[in-house]
Amino acid sequence: MVMLAMLMFLISACNLPTSSSDAKEQFSLCTRSRVSYTVVANLSDEAYNALMDMDYKRARQIYEEIISGTDNEFERLEACIGMMRLCYRVSANREFYDYRTNAERSMQRIKNEKVFSDSAIVERLGLLQLEYNIVSANYFAAMGLYEEYSAAAQMVCDFPETAD
Repeated sequence: MVMLAMLMFLISACNLPTSSSDAKEQFSLCTRSRVSYTVVANLSDEAYNALMDMDYKRARQIYEEIISGTDNEFERLEACIGMMRLCYRVSANREFYDYRTNAERSMQRIKNEKVFSDSAIVERLGLLQLEYNIVSANYFAAMGLYEEYSAAAQMVCDFPETAD
């Protein structure tokens, strides 16, 4: 109940779109001048939900729109990881490796920026790296690539626990 109240407060206080169609409309309007974080976050959530609903066409469209429509490396990284998950599910092996390479490049760009003054940024990068390694480990296990699976799984196991 508390989470719902917090969500409703954030929606009203931050003027967030309340439906996926509102988020898409805002995204389309903002693509020329680049996208705000809240719009991309809403689209990223919508793409993840489409992926979980097995609406792969819609998920692909949204993730590709995010990748091409934002300069924010964190959002691009999250979308690339989402595309890795989608490619794994639809057996698009070559695309999986393309998006995996793009995700690695995004992580490297983020690390090179060295703007880690905020602990939330460090934590978000860590969680995105963890998600990247989990998706990679699942893919490698399914493909029977056990050496790569071991390396990715070890990265997941070595991930430091965060205090809640």
